[in-house]
Amino acid sequence: MGLGTEFEGWLFADLLLGVGDEGEASLGEDVEAFAGISLYLDDIEEDLVERFADIALEGRTVSINATPQSLARHGTAIRLLDGCLVLVSHLGSPRRVVDLPPAELHDALARLLRLADLAHVAVKVSGLYDADPEFPHEKVKPTVALISETFGPSRLLWGSDFPVALDHLGMREAMETPDWFTEIFSPDEVLGVLGGNLDRLVLSRPVNPTLRV
Repeated sequence: MGLGTEFEGWLFADLLLGVGDEGEASLGEDVEAFAGISLYLDDIEEDLVERFADIALEGRTVSINATPQSLARHGTAIRLLDGCLVLVSHLGSPRRVVDLPPAELHDALARLLRLADLAHVAVKVSGLYDADPEFPHEKVKPTVALISETFGPSRLLWGSDFPVALDHLGMREAMETPDWFTEIFSPDEVLGVLGGNLDRLVLSRPVNPTLRV
């Protein structure tokens, strides 16, 4: 299913890749027609290292939904996407990390944190309700703080996960950022997470000129 998102005078065509009719996900030849792709890595068993070698993804944005196990399985492929901007959604979907002491929290997030040395990888601060359903998701704060400390706040991007979030939260709660953001980020860093980082990371990268409107 193809998606288009208009942003600051650009039309970003995004290809959503998941499980196909046969129960298997694959990367088709039409990927090259899109400025960005979304990958649900839990659904993909094929060797992405070999597959990416056959697809011209240079300059595109690759949004990833993955559990820690999938990040580990496809870690080499993610490293090879250094010509792209790779966005890991939902804090790497840690889910079961709330209330862990610091040492155990670091171990639980290790597969995501190992990607911090890759300058082309950023993390979406999204889907907070998945780890802590109660707004303002206070139990997720240590996770966000550790990821920010490891990746740096300039590589974190806020996302509401709209409209899926409405299955778990009211509209106001889905759209608001938690008050504890100001305990982790400075005022300038908050502005970056809420949009400035996206401007810098996405709009500064080359996009297929045929997609400009």
